[in-house]
Amino acid sequence: MLGVSLARAVFEGNTTSKRENDLIAEHENVEEYLENIREYGVESIEFRALAHGAKEEDYVKILDLIWRMGFNLTVHIQGSENYMGSSFIDIYPSAKYIIENFTKYQDELIFVVHALRDESATKAELYDRTVNTLRQWSDAIDRDGLPMKVALENNRKKGILDPGDSTEGVLNMINDIDRPNIGIIWDMGHFYSNILVERGLNNPPKEHIEILPSDSFLKNVIHTHIHGLDGVVTHNPLKGYESLPLELYVNALKDNGYSGIYNLELGPERFSEEITPSEGIYSSISRLAKSLEM
Repeated sequence: MLGVSLARAVFEGNTTSKRENDLIAEHENVEEYLENIREYGVESIEFRALAHGAKEEDYVKILDLIWRMGFNLTVHIQGSENYMGSSFIDIYPSAKYIIENFTKYQDELIFVVHALRDESATKAELYDRTVNTLRQWSDAIDRDGLPMKVALENNRKKGILDPGDSTEGVLNMINDIDRPNIGIIWDMGHFYSNILVERGLNNPPKEHIEILPSDSFLKNVIHTHIHGLDGVVTHNPLKGYESLPLELYVNALKDNGYSGIYNLELGPERFSEEITPSEGIYSSISRLAKSLEM
């Protein structure tokens, strides 16, 4: 299944300072944009990001539009220790409307989250706190008895303390959590960016660096973020072959039994002036769709 991540700003008609209507690929409105990407084969929308303290009235119309147009929904949320309780709604109150309604439209719901962040904590402390938090989330999901899962994302290295800034770190946390409803979201762009940075490269080489995460990591993947690199800047189009070893990564997932969503996470505001938002988005969808046919 093809998916696309869309920020709240997309649905609110916002643009960036670079181009008019760039967040909706230069369409007239978000409805037209959604109709068009659906014609290109996109079946899932990841809404990002649902803030922990968001008010229901701020996003209900957005979710209803996604479901009304026939899309599957996934949701990027924030790692938080602020609330605990017996149900996931207690833990993440702003997801109440989603949790109470998603089974009308889809078989399963995936929440995407990063490892916890706290500038006053050590990396080891953040590791332990993330593991303990997601265990509590897992318990709440089990008590709710709903088909929900949480996917922990591998991040890029940004010079901050982050236990999830490598595929090894994420896999270790998943192994320690050891719950079937907690899996991995493989962010392919973050993964490739780290490979380039580790080698001191400022641009993706013309010939891909063919390195993969471990099979253990790949077998725990339940969702994906897919974006290319322009230099080492992430969330760029897949238009150029060198931007990401996409076909290698897709085949590796297939070989490890992955049957989930292949989800593009693009940031049109990051595209270079040489490529329009429309060209960047639709060329990326086309390349991803073609890679799934191989």
